[in-house]
Amino acid sequence: MDKALIGKDVHLKLPCKFCHQGDDGVVSKEKAHKDLVRKPSDILQKCAMCHKQITDTYAKSLHYTTEGQRQGVRPRFSPAQFKAFEEKVFEKSCRSCHASCGDCHVKSPPVSGISLGLIKGHKFVKKDEGKTCAFCHGGRVYPEFTGEFGGSPDVHYQKGMMCMECHKKAEMHGDGTAYKSQQDGKDRPACAN
Repeated sequence: MDKALIGKDVHLKLPCKFCHQGDDGVVSKEKAHKDLVRKPSDILQKCAMCHKQITDTYAKSLHYTTEGQRQGVRPRFSPAQFKAFEEKVFEKSCRSCHASCGDCHVKSPPVSGISLGLIKGHKFVKKDEGKTCAFCHGGRVYPEFTGEFGGSPDVHYQKGMMCMECHKKAEMHGDGTAYKSQQDGKDRPACAN
């Protein structure tokens, strides 16, 4: 934790216990960290204490529910295979991405057991596309966009555009409607815009 951040970031003006639980009345690290919540934003209600409007819509967003992923692979499986996929793979692996506010704003989520850690010390960031979008969309999407996957970088990337130039905050946070896929969303990026 960078002590210079304390008092500068509104989140760090609150006592650690506000989000992380624990016991701030004891000196012993082991006792202070008893019942510590390591990723408080995994509990959406923690963020809702201050950001209720955002979390209310986010709880139904594709980034939170990962319903688009689930529905996107469904045609590839028989009904029995899909059931096994949901029970053995989806909940244990796929849902590890895009599950919490903190995964984009504080610490990269672990993907296949690997995490980039804190994005900027313990500072809450509005966006850092290279560490947030790219971490979960980095298998193919982001490296193709930047040209790291082979071939030429996308023309938008060549012109200095990043993800959030087209994919706006409302798309990430959701609009309060539970969509089955990103094609169903009404505020999708469009070239004409």
